[in-house]
Amino acid sequence: MLISLVICTYNRADILKTTLPSYKNLKIPTGIHLEIIYIDNNSNDNTKTYLNNFIKLSNNKNIVYKYCFEGIQGLSHARNRGYQESSGDYIAYIDDECILPTEWLEVAVKHIKAKTPAFLGGPYYGKYIPDTSSNWFKESYGDSYILQYNLPDGPMNGRYLSGGNLLIRRDVFEKIGLFDVELGMNGESMNYGEEQDFQKRLIAQFPEEIILYISALYVWHLIREEKMSMGFLFKDALIRGVSSTKLIKNHSFLTLVLSPVFLVFTTIKAILSYLYKLVISFLSKESFYTLLYNDYQKGTWRDIGTSLGLLKLLFSHFSKYLNRISVN
Repeated sequence: MLISLVICTYNRADILKTTLPSYKNLKIPTGIHLEIIYIDNNSNDNTKTYLNNFIKLSNNKNIVYKYCFEGIQGLSHARNRGYQESSGDYIAYIDDECILPTEWLEVAVKHIKAKTPAFLGGPYYGKYIPDTSSNWFKESYGDSYILQYNLPDGPMNGRYLSGGNLLIRRDVFEKIGLFDVELGMNGESMNYGEEQDFQKRLIAQFPEEIILYISALYVWHLIREEKMSMGFLFKDALIRGVSSTKLIKNHSFLTLVLSPVFLVFTTIKAILSYLYKLVISFLSKESFYTLLYNDYQKGTWRDIGTSLGLLKLLFSHFSKYLNRISVN
């Protein structure tokens, strides 16, 4: 069996120096072949130089390395290129910020042989980058959202795996095509949803397929310093909310019409929550940032983004309607 590990990266040469050495230490089960493919998504730092030097100096003969430059900006473009360059029976997508435990591949192969799932993945745990820390942002704040559900190992049944620690059986691409290039990160522009969309598309067409979650198939995810700011978290929540509206192809007319009401309601709710937590922080010893983080985690800010996304769709439909009238 051949496993293709695909790492898509954009201007992260500094982080790659911390994460890539962990790949050298992977335990490779008997009968398993491993290729690691680095997709440089139009980086303008020294990513290309670092990766080529890393590959040149790598002396693990059990791993085949490959560097590819993808000039079309966008994570979905990079992931699609990774599939096209790969030869594996399974293609594993790992975020460039992730460190792999030595037994990661052994765990993956064990469950592939047992279930042959269409998708296989696990959680990630937040980890400070060496020599960084935060007065309020705990490492656990960087954990994957999936951990909050305390899911048992097994089929996901209506939930979806994170794209940063995800293995995909090769024929899935042959069945449903590639990642949607309209979704996902694009350079410095934040966007989400491409991996969830990909999994949804398969299950919609082939409901018998398995999306398998295994808690032991974890990785450590380095927390970049900019992610430990409240401004980043607020922006991240809004964009996640907007992105979620793109995953539903047909919103009800009533939902779209009421989107201005939703926006006002969710905004007022967030402001009142902000003021309440400000008062509580003065009256107690609890950190204001820690209290405010609870709103991020509960989805209070994401709801504003969802309302904005619905309002944008309403305007889009209204504009198309006006154009049809003007044409007629």
